[in-house]
Amino acid sequence: MSEQRFNIQQQYREKFYQLPKVFFTNEKYMQLSNDAKIAYALLKDRLELSIKNNWFDKNGDIFFIFTNENSKLY
Repeated sequence: MSEQRFNIQQQYREKFYQLPKVFFTNEKYMQLSNDAKIAYALLKDRLELSIKNNWFDKNGDIFFIFTNENSKLY
């Protein structure tokens, strides 16, 4: 069996979308389609980008744009 090492630089290069475990463990969300769960992950990713770029108003409300065209790219 070969040893595989994990390097911190390699881990930082990897990009991924996050899905809450509750989507798979709570009956309230189990009825959601996989497409809906993926849409959530895409929107959450865009939200994080908005936070990173300080795209919020004086009340702290975060804003972002995610068009139907954007969703077709995924």
